[in-house]
Amino acid sequence: MTAQSVICASGWRPDPDVSRVHSSPSLRKAHRVTARLGLTAVGWFMRFPQVSANTFTERAGVIEVSKIINDARCLWRETTMHDVGIDGQIEYVDTGGSATGRLILVQIKAGKSYFDRRQDEAIIYTPAEKHLQYWARAPAPVILILHDSDRGLTIWTDARRQIRSGATRIIIPCQISLIVPVSC
Repeated sequence: MTAQSVICASGWRPDPDVSRVHSSPSLRKAHRVTARLGLTAVGWFMRFPQVSANTFTERAGVIEVSKIINDARCLWRETTMHDVGIDGQIEYVDTGGSATGRLILVQIKAGKSYFDRRQDEAIIYTPAEKHLQYWARAPAPVILILHDSDRGLTIWTDARRQIRSGATRIIIPCQISLIVPVSC
């Protein structure tokens, strides 16, 4: 069931004539003006925010990483506030079920376009200078994960290690799929 079908099943229906809802002559006039201009007027002259397809592509990447980490019986902690270059953390859980405190920081890039820059059997990603500096100074390893939903491909590399070795471009081998080993 989609979110739209849930909303429709609830009985909620948008009012096509906002001016009927608001009896103020100035509101009715504003509605006529915005309609004539082809604008969407809702309530107090608001336009709804637009959601780009990229929003859903990014979420698909985060959700897939979360699923892979969960299936590996490790902990995924998404960065919910102040994401400035780290999307989340992975914490290793040992075979006895104990959280170990061993953390890996994660940056996820999702979408076909991230797979466009190829070199042999690898993808090349060039981060902004601010991210190079940020990841290089991180107190734990920073892995860069690329995800393409259409191809079902999720690959990764240790970005911090490459940056600390002097790289300004990150090389992500295509054959290293995101599978967390049972024993790290």
